[in-house]
Amino acid sequence: TLSQLDYGKMDMEMSPIPVKLIVQNIASAMLIEARGQGLTLETKLEEPLPLILADRNRMEQVIANIVSNAIKYNRPGGTVTLSAFSQEDKVVIKVQDTGIGIPQEDIPRLFERFYRVDKARSREAGGTGLGLAIVRETAEKFGGTVTAANRPQGGARFTVQFPRYQWEGEP
Repeated sequence: TLSQLDYGKMDMEMSPIPVKLIVQNIASAMLIEARGQGLTLETKLEEPLPLILADRNRMEQVIANIVSNAIKYNRPGGTVTLSAFSQEDKVVIKVQDTGIGIPQEDIPRLFERFYRVDKARSREAGGTGLGLAIVRETAEKFGGTVTAANRPQGGARFTVQFPRYQWEGEP
């Protein structure tokens, strides 16, 4: 995936897509995994949510990767919250968890290729250190950004922002 992104060889079918549908699909798909880990998966969707211009499958991959990590690195009995809302000319998607958080010194390198916070734990969980690099590079292809931070009450928060789709003639 990263090689295809690097060389512009990734087939993308760009179209206006409803963020609400993407979030609902990911929540449904990840619910069994979350429950299997003893976690609660919540969704919070602002109404109405604008469209974004993206490839639907790649967009789902971006959000699913972040939610999967939130499930994988959470605590038993924890919660993963997937929310989406509009903010000015952006659509914001947040994935928050009640997990172990991210060591502060690792946050600046989190989206680098092959970077893993805890090498031993990542190996146990099957991590390659490529997932978040794919997330960042794919989001950037859609004109978006992704950031990570620790939550003051514990856990991590990933924020992905995309430009709101505006069709021709829209004010």
